Amino acid sequence: SRRFWHHAYMYHLPRDIREWVDARMNCEDIAMNFLVSHHTGKAPVKVRPFSSVILTVLS
Repeated sequence: SRRFWHHAYMYHLPRDIREWVDARMNCEDIAMNFLVSHHTGKAPVKVRPFSSVILTVLS
């Protein structure tokens, strides 16, 4: 659920990563992608260029 991932992002993501993202107001999607990958043990999602708009799960 979204609450679970929000909690994980706020309390389990290393503080230095969260502070880096907050300071730049950018890359939170990448940080979340790696957080989910770490918690699930699955490969992160690869996003192709916007023109192709295809999400591919690496396996």
